[in-house]
Amino acid sequence: MRTLIILFLLSSFYSVYGQINFFNLYTDNGDDFGEGIVQLGDSSYVITGSSSSFGWGSTDAFLLKIDSLGNYLWSKNYGGPESDGGRRVMYNPGDGFYVAGTTNSYGNGAYDFYLFKTDLSGNLIWERTYGGSGWERLNDAVLTNDGGIIMVGETSSNSTQDRNSTLYKLNLNGDTLYTLHSQIIGTDYISSITHYQDTLVSISGNCYLPDSSKWIGFVSTYHVNGGLIWGDTISINGDCFINDLVYSNDMLYSVGSRNTLDNSSYGRLRIKHDLFGSVVSINTIPTSVYYSDKDICEYGNSGTFVVSFEYLDPSFPGNGVDLAIWKYAFPFTNQNQWTPVPFLNNDIIGQTIKTNDNSVVSVGSTSGYNQSFNNVFVSKIGPGSVFPNATAPHNTQQLVALTEDFYILIKLYPNPVSNILNVSGDFDQLESLVITDLKGKLVLSSNSKKIDVSELTQGVYITTIRTNKGTARNRLVIQ
Repeated sequence: MRTLIILFLLSSFYSVYGQINFFNLYTDNGDDFGEGIVQLGDSSYVITGSSSSFGWGSTDAFLLKIDSLGNYLWSKNYGGPESDGGRRVMYNPGDGFYVAGTTNSYGNGAYDFYLFKTDLSGNLIWERTYGGSGWERLNDAVLTNDGGIIMVGETSSNSTQDRNSTLYKLNLNGDTLYTLHSQIIGTDYISSITHYQDTLVSISGNCYLPDSSKWIGFVSTYHVNGGLIWGDTISINGDCFINDLVYSNDMLYSVGSRNTLDNSSYGRLRIKHDLFGSVVSINTIPTSVYYSDKDICEYGNSGTFVVSFEYLDPSFPGNGVDLAIWKYAFPFTNQNQWTPVPFLNNDIIGQTIKTNDNSVVSVGSTSGYNQSFNNVFVSKIGPGSVFPNATAPHNTQQLVALTEDFYILIKLYPNPVSNILNVSGDFDQLESLVITDLKGKLVLSSNSKKIDVSELTQGVYITTIRTNKGTARNRLVIQ
């Protein structure tokens, strides 16, 4: 069935090749999740995700930099007093990092898209939020070749409060150029976006059909200016879900899952489209328990791919969802090279990318061995398909910098305030006080313990206060 379903409004060792491959954990005293990764020109990596180890808010977005061998270099956290997380990190050489995620510390509703820019050392330059009065969730983001950013996901900021697909095109200053929002009655969302050629992007996602009570997948291609090129839907008996897609050798490859409506049978799903939107192949492998392909990345230039899939192991009920990172010739020719990640609780893939040595690296989260909390993992495959061993004992490294400023108690008074704001606390030197609005826009900065806020508009703001003893974030009401 080929129809348009969505309308828009506008432990480490060397391989035989001398390249390190590794499986490392990064964690501290909280729940830590790895979501996105990018490689720099010197073969080091920068990782983003969410963490409760830094101590600012409920969870913080973070950047973690590691060298080409997986060793910790630095980390920094971002966000406000509530829950914040990074989903994708994008690197613009000579400029800095752009991190796209979700926040409920700032913005217009319960959760909003969250985008911030840092310099090459991770120092915050600006932060923005995007969304309406409802709930937004960011699933993927890319830098475009025309000097912009596209963020995709889902929103409930509509008249029915259903989950609907949403897309934002921005310039590199974070300004919105256009938005695309689904007009479908019901539930749909964008799961992934990939850039190919100079001016085109493809998205994948899923849509619920109330009349048939089932899910179908979709793949669409757009010009970066927002114009639709083609759209296709994928429907097999039962529910179909498309979770990720990648461009390779003038084809689009998508992965996901399917299951019968009574959940008596499951299956992994793999689809190949040509660049005109025609289906070249649809393949499934039936299974008796839950299996779902979550992530796909081209491996080298040999027509093979690394696919990460989640599954339930019936041998260990209550163990949560396990993860495996496998190499395949598309669609299902097993190369007998893989890394299992089968630990307690849920093991989750975040993202897999190609690396400078023509291999791949993956980031995600796992409870690790005999631990009850989540850790960030990075799994690097070496050239020649040398897969790392993920079994314990793990090479576990820090996530929070040893010199990280932790949250300290600082008093702002009066609060609410209309004229002079006073700052006091257990510190000797006030290094900076920054006031931003709930959308993340800077409105005032100072290094004084007495600040005149009489020129600010009435409303709620966020203060970030850095001292020689630590850092604090607080809500401030101007009246």
